[in-house]
Amino acid sequence: MLITLILTLWLLSSLLSRKKIPVGSFNCGLAGYSGSNPIDEFRLLKLSWLLHSNEVRGDDSTGVYGNHLYKNNIKATYFVQRPEYRDAVMGANMATGHTRKATVGAKTAENAHPFLVNVDGNTVVGTHNGWIFEEVIKRVAEKMEITEIPEVDSEFVYTALAKSGFDYDGTLSQLEGAMALAFIRPRYRDWE
Repeated sequence: MLITLILTLWLLSSLLSRKKIPVGSFNCGLAGYSGSNPIDEFRLLKLSWLLHSNEVRGDDSTGVYGNHLYKNNIKATYFVQRPEYRDAVMGANMATGHTRKATVGAKTAENAHPFLVNVDGNTVVGTHNGWIFEEVIKRVAEKMEITEIPEVDSEFVYTALAKSGFDYDGTLSQLEGAMALAFIRPRYRDWE
C-alpha cells in the first residue's frame, strides 16, 4: 500500500515537473446507467444519488443524456430537482451523466458535459474526467484535419473519436494526458 502511494506521488510529481497540468484537473464526476429495464422511479433515485454524490468532484455544472441531452451550469443538488432532468432520462435504458469542475473553458451550460458530437454521421454523446495537453490537441487536430477545435478538451476527445470513425486505439493513443470516459453511441444501444 505504501509503495503504491509512493509510486503515485512520484508519477504525479514527475508529470507536474514536465508539463503544466490544469489546476483541479483531478476532478469531475461520471455517472451512468445501462440495463434491459428502463429507468423508473427507483433507478432515477439511484442515478440522482450518483450525480449528487459526485457534486464534491465538480459543482460548476451538471448534465445527462438518456432520451435526450439536458445540461445546465448548476450544482447536481439543484439539477436533479428539475423536471427537465427527469424528462431527459426517465424511461431510457441507458444514461450517462457528469458533474463538472471547470478546468478548461468557461463555466457555461454549453461547456457542461455530456457533449453531443456528430462528425460525418458518426454520433457520440460523451463525458470526460481528466485533461488533455493543449499542444497535443493542436497536433492531433492538425493531423486529423479538425479545423474547429472546441473550447473544452473533453469535447475534443469525442470530436477526434467521431472523426476517426471510432478508431478507439488509434485515437486515444495520440491524446496524451489523463482521462476517464463514459459515452453512448446513440445508433448502437446494446439492448436493441
